[in-house]
Amino acid sequence: MHFIEDFYIKKGAMFIADSHFKMGDIARFDALKDIKDSQIFLMGDIFHVLMGNLKRSIKENLDLIHFLEKLAKKNDIYYLAGNHDMHLTLIDELSGIKIFPHKLQPIILKDYMDRICILAHGDLWINTSYDAYARLMSEALSGKCLRYLDKITFGKLYSKIRKKVYSKPIIRMPFSEERLERFARYRVELYKKKVFSGVLKHYKKPLDSKFCIIEGHFHLNRNYTFDNVEYVGLDAFYFEGKPFIL
Repeated sequence: MHFIEDFYIKKGAMFIADSHFKMGDIARFDALKDIKDSQIFLMGDIFHVLMGNLKRSIKENLDLIHFLEKLAKKNDIYYLAGNHDMHLTLIDELSGIKIFPHKLQPIILKDYMDRICILAHGDLWINTSYDAYARLMSEALSGKCLRYLDKITFGKLYSKIRKKVYSKPIIRMPFSEERLERFARYRVELYKKKVFSGVLKHYKKPLDSKFCIIEGHFHLNRNYTFDNVEYVGLDAFYFEGKPFIL
């Protein structure tokens, strides 16, 4: 959990999650190239496989890396790393983007309506083993180890990781509307249990304060309001190519 004090979410801010960019897919981002003077939140898994500690991985993704580099010169961009994109601070071309690795998520900040906003890629509190894996993979030491292992295997390690990721289909949750809403309620309850008390204490706010939770990862494409909490389960940009606008 990481509190943001030096900026707030402005009206019209854009949220893009789960575009799962693969080499040759840059046309998917054409609608964004003329955007300027905007606030853009990249909510993770923007790349299908990007490991900033491995040169080959960077090379395969240069089209979108250079696109984001140019976009950041005209806009304020904040990037919450996902489970498909990690060690992003090692990529020089992304130095103009504020990056929040997994260990800093969720990030907490206010929006233009003075709501308390909780932002994360979404792969938090999945299960004990996954949570441990996600923390480990985002650590600098693990990044160095992976780079060394990939080097001594002549790139075979990265090829194996890449092949495994590419073998899995990108899908939306095949749930009924009832199950989708139930899942959203479950996610909200997790945030309440894990985050809310610390957040209210930090801001010295009452229990009925207005919250907004925004996360990707699950490709939900749903927006629900439960009492004082608005929950936004972002769609995968991979499917429609449309950002969510606050």
